[in-house]
Amino acid sequence: MKHRETIITISLIGLIFAQPNQWQLANGTAGIYINDIDIFHQNPDTVYATGNQFLISTDRGENWVSVSGMAFSSVIEVDPYDSRRVYLNHNILPSDGTEFLMTTDGGINWETIFEEYGWPDKPIVETDPGDLNTIYIDVAPNTFYRSSDQGNTWDSIPSPNASGLTSLAIAPSNNNILYAAYFAPNYIFKSTDRSQTWSQLPFPSMYGGVLVLAVDPDNPDIVYAAMSAGESRGVYKSTDGGQNWELKNNGLDSLQTNDWIQVVTINPKISETLFLGVSSYPPQNPILFKSINGAESWFPFNVGLPDSGGISCIQIDTLNEKIYVGVLAWNGNGIYVNDYYLTSIDNKDSQVPGAFSLKQNYPNPFNSSTKIAYSLSKNSFVKLTVFDISGKMVKILVNEIKNTGEHNVIFNAEDLTSGIYFYCVKSGNKTVTRKALLLK
Repeated sequence: MKHRETIITISLIGLIFAQPNQWQLANGTAGIYINDIDIFHQNPDTVYATGNQFLISTDRGENWVSVSGMAFSSVIEVDPYDSRRVYLNHNILPSDGTEFLMTTDGGINWETIFEEYGWPDKPIVETDPGDLNTIYIDVAPNTFYRSSDQGNTWDSIPSPNASGLTSLAIAPSNNNILYAAYFAPNYIFKSTDRSQTWSQLPFPSMYGGVLVLAVDPDNPDIVYAAMSAGESRGVYKSTDGGQNWELKNNGLDSLQTNDWIQVVTINPKISETLFLGVSSYPPQNPILFKSINGAESWFPFNVGLPDSGGISCIQIDTLNEKIYVGVLAWNGNGIYVNDYYLTSIDNKDSQVPGAFSLKQNYPNPFNSSTKIAYSLSKNSFVKLTVFDISGKMVKILVNEIKNTGEHNVIFNAEDLTSGIYFYCVKSGNKTVTRKALLLK
């Protein structure tokens, strides 16, 4: 038995530190400035990107074609229900204003919805993860708009009393909670009532670089704020809803004075896995970092990327287990793709065979039905339940004694509305919960 345990330990260490698949430059994107990427999550074979061109891929990012020209500073969201409806927000010129557009034919034609002039904030467009019909945008300082009918009508909603918006993040597990970051001075605000009221949060550094935010997909009180530049540069983490912050820079020592943190993204499947994109122009400096322990430590995730440049955006396809990054580099502009196995290396429930565990449902996102698998280390009474985002139990899938080993059950959601659901398995004194996304 002792010999067997040694073999398992070595195998796990080898798995964690094995060389990941290399990044590959996607066909049709070489030399193109990429500012943002978004995936159609009902069918993630379809992916869009924007920069100085508007691009589409229909084969999981392998090949891309240009649909139309576009603005350099544009950001996009693909409608969760319609792959040809895309929302785009961009700065008209560096100091002229902001324009918000929408296409319903995959980017061939665009309709201007808002056009505001004046010194612009960073363009924002965010889909509400708890109500997929709802979209948030900013089009002018101190001005948020929200649509609850896929962009057909818009309402002006309260925003923080500040200027220089740099990031807006909606908590996936509780869409009443929003965080907004501002620049010069650096402020972070929080709303707990879907943007009706805002309160300023304490933050360690009032001055420095731009702030970008990310909220843990499972816990709305865990928030990351990445400070892009200056003496206070780094990744700050709060575990109490923004009341207290701790700097998490272990492994980021290679960042130079002129390096700039651009984006922080959380793996929706495994919330302790984060990716950090930076701009670094001295040769051989990493431009992408990864953490597998909630930002406690970082390591380069760079093999196959240009040896200098910057990461403008990061997008994760959890169904096909791919990661997309937009790269800005003198010798390598374009979209880079990594067929990185998000679950095999990152999944903290991948333990010794036979251990109690709950797997991620497949497919996810799903339409109508999905399979949930779990394993038991001994015969026991099992209860597997499903809850909606408000905490109301909507299904009991298993409620009986089960034998040791692997089990699976179909979660039929034909009678449920689109949105986030949590499924929970309990066996003895052990409980594991995961998140599923229903898209109809």
